[in-house]
Amino acid sequence: MKKSPVYCIVLTAMMSALAAVLLVFEFPIFPATPWLQLNISDMPALLTAFLLNPWLGVVVELVRILLFLAIRGTSSAFVGELSNLMIAIAFVLPAGYLFRIRKNLTSALIGLIAGSLCMIAVATLTNAYILLPLYGMEQAAIPALIPPTILFNVIKAVATSAVTMALCAVLKRTLPGIWPAEKKPAEKAEKKEETAGPSVQHDPTR
Repeated sequence: MKKSPVYCIVLTAMMSALAAVLLVFEFPIFPATPWLQLNISDMPALLTAFLLNPWLGVVVELVRILLFLAIRGTSSAFVGELSNLMIAIAFVLPAGYLFRIRKNLTSALIGLIAGSLCMIAVATLTNAYILLPLYGMEQAAIPALIPPTILFNVIKAVATSAVTMALCAVLKRTLPGIWPAEKKPAEKAEKKEETAGPSVQHDPTR
């Protein structure tokens, strides 16, 4: 079902607001890295990428950060928020684009796995070369903080992906009208035959 512009705007705004609220409820899980706060605020952006398109998922991530800044402000001179946005985009875009290949739960899972791997890689690099140095961390102390950073992002990716997959399954079952339609192999074959036109049969007696 093709989504109208108004539908896309309203859904994107709702998901952005939900993401901002979820971002407020964050908490550290490792004493060694208190700046790494666990939350599942990427989930609404992932749903938006699946239900609409990946770039609207990125819009949700951006608006989420802006709303969070309006509510809580920044304690890192915007360094943490910039890093958060970069990591979130690395999660949402691969997941959204891989989902568009088939638009079913299997491709959603594949997209979430790929997005998780991209997110973990980007998070590790941004923490090692951007976030920690700008926080004033000495270069010699940074390598010891990389393993807990990777573990944290693995936990975050698994938690966010699990919640997103559960919601995808519920939406597909209860609200099939909002889920992108998947073309079945038979439908694709019929459409291909219609495009090719009727075949010309030759009389073997001629």
